[in-house]
Amino acid sequence: MQFKFFNKKRRKDRRRFPDEAGVTDYSNERAPKSILSEELLSFDLKFDGTALSEETDGFQPGYYHLNLKKVRGGARMVLAMVNPAIPTIGYLKELQTGEEALPALEAFVRSHDLARFNGFHKVGPAPGEQFSLDVRYGSEEKISASAEGGAEVLPEGWDPIPYLQYFAEVFRAAGELGDERRSGEQKP
Repeated sequence: MQFKFFNKKRRKDRRRFPDEAGVTDYSNERAPKSILSEELLSFDLKFDGTALSEETDGFQPGYYHLNLKKVRGGARMVLAMVNPAIPTIGYLKELQTGEEALPALEAFVRSHDLARFNGFHKVGPAPGEQFSLDVRYGSEEKISASAEGGAEVLPEGWDPIPYLQYFAEVFRAAGELGDERRSGEQKP
């Protein structure tokens, strides 16, 4: 009796090579583009907002981190920004909320069809991370996407501003964030 441990058929080469612009695509085209679960456990988005402008976008330029995680009795939210070019500009805000924050953000994520970016992963030649996204659900479904190395690696239709606005509004409604954006203080 002979056992066959390895498939000797030549599979498609899984090594990835940069295209003519120096961008390497590690995307998973088979990643689901819809999520069935409505039980959001965590949301984590980091993005390069150094091109943002207070005049046009309403937010200071910097690197942003938006995080929500289910904890016992509710959810913990984080809104953070740092601007390495101007060290005096930056903040870290944390908020403990009730469990209602989880389905509210899940509905927002669904209404903006964030799952369409699931599986997107590209790396370009420029330094710096453009964005990193990780959303987890109770059903073990997830949305995972990232881009690194310049604006040319961003997926078509990607816009982090609605998520930043959503988090800022939740923090404002809780009285944890005023409208200090134009005052020059260290807040969005």
